[in-house]
Amino acid sequence: MTPIITFYYLKDKERLLGNLSGILQQNRFSRLQTVLKDINRVLGGFIRGQLIVAMFVGILTGVGSAVIGVPYSLTIGFVAGVTNIVPYFGPWIGGIVPVLLALMISPIMALWVTIWIIIVQQIESSFISPQVLSHSVGLHPLTVIFSVLFFGNMFGIIGMIIGVPLMGTIKVLVQYIWAFRKEYRAQESDNIVV
Repeated sequence: MTPIITFYYLKDKERLLGNLSGILQQNRFSRLQTVLKDINRVLGGFIRGQLIVAMFVGILTGVGSAVIGVPYSLTIGFVAGVTNIVPYFGPWIGGIVPVLLALMISPIMALWVTIWIIIVQQIESSFISPQVLSHSVGLHPLTVIFSVLFFGNMFGIIGMIIGVPLMGTIKVLVQYIWAFRKEYRAQESDNIVV
């Protein structure tokens, strides 16, 4: 359903927003547009961050495989980067290919490739992902780690996928609610003084 909904949203976005602007007052509609733009920025930053992380994993895996002597290291790096986009199972899928190729050459080479894949995945999950996603989504690295753990615990694999963009969206909404609350209280105090 997601591709179909996305298609119709993109096709009729202006008409939908026009209908919404007729329902809401102009100042509230402009605020809603600002909130939606910020949420869009967070979600776009998350996707860009995921692609940057995948690039790092692909480069590290490919270079490590070349140094160890595994054939087709460029292809191995590309596959590892692309599959790393898929949460949880992707790193396993991207790590199996170089291990199997190395196992065809020698068991010791397969052991070294396995160790290298584990090192790359630990570096990615502990350092690269939190740093890159924190800058691209606008969250602190600890918040990125916490959101993946919290939403993963609550909703499983789906929670791990949506945790960071959901936390970024929540942050944007809380900021706007807080600003609206302060503005509303200021207006109330001005009305009381008058």
